[in-house]
Amino acid sequence: MQDGRRTDSFALHVNGFTLDEIYNGQKLSVAELLSGFLAWAKEYNITILGGHNIAFDIAFLKNAFVHAQLKWPFGYRSVDLHSIAYFYYLVKQEMPDRISLDSILDSMEMQRTSAIHNALEDAVLENKALLSFVTQMRK
Repeated sequence: MQDGRRTDSFALHVNGFTLDEIYNGQKLSVAELLSGFLAWAKEYNITILGGHNIAFDIAFLKNAFVHAQLKWPFGYRSVDLHSIAYFYYLVKQEMPDRISLDSILDSMEMQRTSAIHNALEDAVLENKALLSFVTQMRK
């Protein structure tokens, strides 16, 4: 956790963290984490970010890049799972009452392993869901 940054108790609850865990001095700094993320993105030639309601994640990441004094390497384009799901359901004429990540995963018979929000697990599941939609649309 960066010095001077405030914490949100609800966010801690949702993500399953305690104050002791986020202020653990042995954790990597935000700049170190972002540098690792950039190395991974470069290794896999990732230039466009994707996910469910990706605008939130991009805003969060951009803020972290600013605070870490790192240059934002991604452009303005993104792939939004919610938008793809909406389009898919519209074409199939199977519009659900709501399009949440959980409802998308349920429709694909995918599940989280925990009730606690885990960003890495969500990223993996969102990738699988995006690939599933692409596969289904090719049929």
